[in-house]
Order: sequence, then structure tokens, then C-alpha cells
Amino acid sequence: ILYLARFSETLSPPDPAGQARASAWVFAALNSIEPNAQTYIHMWDAGDDDLKTSITNTLNTRLRQLSDALDDKDYLEGRFSVGDIAMATVLREVAAEDALAEFSTLVVYVNRNEARLAFQKALSDQLADLDR
Repeated sequence: ILYLARFSETLSPPDPAGQARASAWVFAALNSIEPNAQTYIHMWDAGDDDLKTSITNTLNTRLRQLSDALDDKDYLEGRFSVGDIAMATVLREVAAEDALAEFSTLVVYVNRNEARLAFQKALSDQLADLDR
């Protein structure tokens, strides 16, 4: 997606600073949120209550930081970018596990991204490939 963003002002701002910020959000999604989300999703059945608490607290810390950064903006940079594609994709994973319940800003953000026509088409196309 970073490669495609280089050719699209829809996915990445035209200025170098904006491009760097959009790219940084992609890396934040994949390196700060997703590892904690995956740990939450896959390690939850570990049976150890202390471990569950630790995993949940770590994920919630990251989600709180993200929610604070998003604040009242529709998108991470105030306008849609490649960072939103990556972040919304990662957040959809934990939204399915109800981990976003206390982060209404992030729930609305995921819903906004999922409502985009391009997202709906991409998801539909991906699911159609699975039905073959």
C-alpha cells in the first residue's frame, strides 16, 4: 500500500512531510497496534488471569494513545490516507473481539473506514476470491 500511495494523492498527501506522516501511521498500525492486537486475540485463552490482565492493559494503552491522537478528526491526518487503510484493517481484528468497546472514537473511526465505497468493493472482491 505504501508503493501505491506514492502515485495517489488520495492515499498520500503531495508534500514530503505529509507523505512521511501517512507512512508513519502505516508503520504504527503494523508495529504498535497489530502485535498487541494479535497477542490479545491469540493468547487470550492462555488461562492465566495475570497474563490476560497484562495483555489487555498493554493493548488498551496503545488503543488509548491512538484514540487520543485521532481525537475528533475523521481520519488520522485529518484527511483519508494510506495510514487509515492500515490502521482500520488492524482495528477491525480487535473490533470483532469487542476490544474497542471502551474506545467509542475508534469504533466510529473503523465504521467510517468500512463505509467507504472503495473499502466495500475491496472487501467484496477479496471475499469473492474465497468463494471460488
